[in-house]
Amino acid sequence: RTRRLPNSSAMGSVLSTSGAPVRWERVARFYGLACSGAILCALGVHQLANPAAKVSMAALMMLTPLMAGTVVQRSYGEPVLEAMGVRRGGLFGRWGIAAAVMPAAFVGASLAASFMVPGVRCAPGEAMIARVVAAGGNQEQVDQIRALVAAPPVDLVQKGLLKAIVVGGTINNVPCFGEEAGWRGWLLRELAPLGFWRASLLSGVMWGIWHAPLVIQGHNYPQHPVTGIAMMTAFCTLLSPSMTLLRWKSRSVWPDAVFHGVLNAGGSLPLLILAGGSDLTVGLTGVAGLLVLAGANLIILKLYRGEISPMPEDTWAPKD
Repeated sequence: RTRRLPNSSAMGSVLSTSGAPVRWERVARFYGLACSGAILCALGVHQLANPAAKVSMAALMMLTPLMAGTVVQRSYGEPVLEAMGVRRGGLFGRWGIAAAVMPAAFVGASLAASFMVPGVRCAPGEAMIARVVAAGGNQEQVDQIRALVAAPPVDLVQKGLLKAIVVGGTINNVPCFGEEAGWRGWLLRELAPLGFWRASLLSGVMWGIWHAPLVIQGHNYPQHPVTGIAMMTAFCTLLSPSMTLLRWKSRSVWPDAVFHGVLNAGGSLPLLILAGGSDLTVGLTGVAGLLVLAGANLIILKLYRGEISPMPEDTWAPKD
């Protein structure tokens, strides 16, 4: 039996797999607020000259999805934290471990896959030094990079991934929580009636486009800022099912914050190890990484042949 609620859109009823419509008006309000906040923060990044101030403004942008979800919930007089999946306990158990291990595995796999790109070779520090010099860096910065890559490449990868797990689970958690409370917390709850795959892919596209104000300035894709917007959207879309799986299986948004933090901490590792290729082909956000994420989605599809469903508290749909 299909349930139709007052003021629900026909589109929501057609796409829904649960019988409840998606509340598109709320989704539109949330997304408009999140994107407006992102644009304002990106303008700040563009205008500021101090590198530390630029980083701080970019970190503030990561909090805009949390702010957007809070404003929408408050405007309807509804609880905020519960709607965003802010619950204790999600980090303890196998899904908490998966939240730390999965992104590190993605980074390592994308590093290995990058060697399939013509011209890519193992040359620790070369690409990063070239980028620092091109940005006007000094000799002291170059020397720091050379000291950093003095160890054998295998040791660099192992230590880099371990550091990513530690930093991602601690320092990176605060700004990443701001994103995840909005995307995997508030938005995924609203899109849950669409089912696992539709909700994952749509939220991933929205998440990717939200990055555009920074990407166009060279973030992630400094060599191809315009094409980078499409690449970032593809990256976020392919990454989204893994994060939805964590969110719905753990019943908490905290594992996704850790996952995101580890991913951010380890994402620059290929730049440190590899030389050759381009920002469109190498690393986690390049074609190599997209292939790895596509493979992960095939694994999810094989392991969970039926529909992956959220717990009742992780969807807005009225309970019978």
